[in-house]
Amino acid sequence: MRLKGFPIHYYLIILCIILSTPSCSQVYEKAMDIEESLLSPSVMGESVEYEDSSLSKSRVDWNMDEIDSHLVADTETPDKAKEQKRIYSGDADLLVEDLEKTKLEIESYAGQLGGYVESMHSNSIIIRVPAANFNEAFSWILEKGKVRYQSIETADVTEFYNDLFSRLEISIISRDRLYELLTRVTDTTEQVQILKEIGRLTEEIESTKLLLQSLESFISYSRISISLESRLQLDQLSKQEIPFSWIRNLSPLYTYANDLKAKVAIDPGENFAVFDKEDIYAAENWDGAKIRISTVINDPVGDGEFWKKALLFHLKDYYVSGEVIETSFGTETVYGVLWTSRDSAAFQYYTGVVVDKKQLHLVEIFSPLENRDLFEGIFQAMKEGELK
Repeated sequence: MRLKGFPIHYYLIILCIILSTPSCSQVYEKAMDIEESLLSPSVMGESVEYEDSSLSKSRVDWNMDEIDSHLVADTETPDKAKEQKRIYSGDADLLVEDLEKTKLEIESYAGQLGGYVESMHSNSIIIRVPAANFNEAFSWILEKGKVRYQSIETADVTEFYNDLFSRLEISIISRDRLYELLTRVTDTTEQVQILKEIGRLTEEIESTKLLLQSLESFISYSRISISLESRLQLDQLSKQEIPFSWIRNLSPLYTYANDLKAKVAIDPGENFAVFDKEDIYAAENWDGAKIRISTVINDPVGDGEFWKKALLFHLKDYYVSGEVIETSFGTETVYGVLWTSRDSAAFQYYTGVVVDKKQLHLVEIFSPLENRDLFEGIFQAMKEGELK
């Protein structure tokens, strides 16, 4: 059910807890708890879509003196206290390429909107943005990665806000009357009792003012919580489930196999330097492109079609695309896939196999940039070369 019409005793119970705690930090913590409870499904019912027209920044700039000036005896409650008050909150769980970079971008964006970072941890960030910019900010954040979860919640806190406002007004009126009574009472015992009650009301007034100020902040600045996970870290974890060790350990940058049981003859071109002292065939050019040829055990024993399908099945989720490319290395057929990464500046990585009975010769080609001409040149050099 909606917060509007929620039983008044619920508010009074919360107020009793809050107003018994004069510390500013404790009051703010209680206010944060209330914000969470007001946005919880048990209070709100269904989540609703945000509407800009329903929000107001009317009292974000009120200070304590202004609140006092509006709360005087025998005057009507200010119109601002009668306006609709809503709290909006968004949650998102994103899979991103660069976790730290994404956090910094979100922090910067919140500042550009006039918001701020409420908290930041290793894999999460919570920001506050002006309520009028909530939709814009939430949509922008969802574009920063692959969305695994998202939700928007809202609560109408108008009645709750006005209950607090009325209680504050009544407390101030009561305290003023006690001050008047104190000037007329001559009995010392009665004066002490009145002063104790004035002290209690003063603590209650200050606590309620702080709570109203916190509530104003929650209304005016919407909260967006973002959980982040690095795609690379997730890939490394999920690859552990791949049953074939050599596929599981394939990397564009690092060599898994450290042995080569074949004769390799290939001329990759003058731009490549060949590392003769390596246990495998390894060559690299000036801009970071690499060629690696190594040998692993053919276990379980499979033909080229089997291993091509295994590469596609187990690695397809880690790249934006995979293009099957069958070529030749001398007289031998190479079954492979050319992968393109998900990065904004995408790299490409070819993984191919030459089946040699109980052995597989792995052919790996890496380019830090999308460069089809580079791959076509190497494929041609393989056709003119020899692997046996």
